Amino acid sequence: MNWRDMLAEALGLDPQTVSDDELKAALKAALGTTKAPDPEALNAAIGTAVAAAVKPLSTQVEALSASEVAFKLELEKRDKQSLLDQAGREGKVVALNADAVGKLTVDDLKAHVAALPVTVPLSARTPSVIHEPATKPGPSDSQREIALNCGLDPEQVWPKESK
Repeated sequence: MNWRDMLAEALGLDPQTVSDDELKAALKAALGTTKAPDPEALNAAIGTAVAAAVKPLSTQVEALSASEVAFKLELEKRDKQSLLDQAGREGKVVALNADAVGKLTVDDLKAHVAALPVTVPLSARTPSVIHEPATKPGPSDSQREIALNCGLDPEQVWPKESK
């Protein structure tokens, strides 16, 4: 099949009976005008299409930027709380309210905590003598009940005096 016949069939014409002039007229009608588009109109259309494509992307970028800022603030807050907890474990008292801590950077807070003296001796937090709980000699009530349920003599299982 040649191109002329294929073109005639694509335009819905009979390839055997169509003349060249009829084929040209049908092709011009199918294609419309071949006039070049106005460059300013074409640029305006392209600009509108690009703006429509960029707007959702800019919204996504703004959302990502906001979530990144929130994430960084959360990390900074966690780091500051960790520094305050560490100061407490070291026996240091940080005499700053939440607003003052919020205004400091992590490095500034770290330097502030490092400069603080130990004001609460750690020995005051840990007792030097740990006393054993006072117990009466022999089995407790629950031990006695367990031994009796097992059919044993509680005094033989848990003697009054340990050796």
